[in-house]
Amino acid sequence: MFIRTKRKCMVVMNIGLAVLAALWVSNYYRLAAVSGRSMEPALSQGDIVVVRMGTLPQRGDVVVIDSKVLHKRIIKRVIAVEGDTVFVSDGEIWVNKEVLVEEYIKEPYEHDKGVWVVPPESVYVLGDNRNHSRDSRVLGFIPLGEVTGTVMYPTNKFGGK
Repeated sequence: MFIRTKRKCMVVMNIGLAVLAALWVSNYYRLAAVSGRSMEPALSQGDIVVVRMGTLPQRGDVVVIDSKVLHKRIIKRVIAVEGDTVFVSDGEIWVNKEVLVEEYIKEPYEHDKGVWVVPPESVYVLGDNRNHSRDSRVLGFIPLGEVTGTVMYPTNKFGGK
C-alpha cells in the first residue's frame, strides 16, 4: 500500500514539474504558423516556426509582429533598425551607405525611391517576396512594442539568424 501511494505521489509530482517546465518555456519560446506567401522562399504558407520571445531584433532577423495597423500577426525580415538610414534607388536597398545583398528575396521587386531614417524604438521590415508583401513600404516603421519575437527556425536556410 505504501508503494502505491509513493508511486502515485511521484506521478503527480512529475506531472506538476512538466507543467511548470512547459509554462516556463512558453515565456521564452512559442510556435507560430506562417500565413500567406510574403516570406517565400524562406517561409511558406503553413510552415511552423519557433519564435524566441522578447528579443531585440537585429538587421536580417525574421520577426513576428502584432500589427496594430493590420490587426493581425505578420512575419517579416528586419532590414534596418533605429538610427539606420535606408536609401532605395533602381531596385537596390542601401542601409547606412552599404548595398544590401539579398540572396533570400524571391524576385526583383518594386520599391519607391527615397531616403528614410529609422526612428528610435522602431524597425524597417520587408517581406522576402517583395511583390506580394504588405510591409514597411505600406505600414511605415514598426514600433519595437509590436515586435513579439525573433524566428529561430527554419530561417537558417535563407539568411537571417
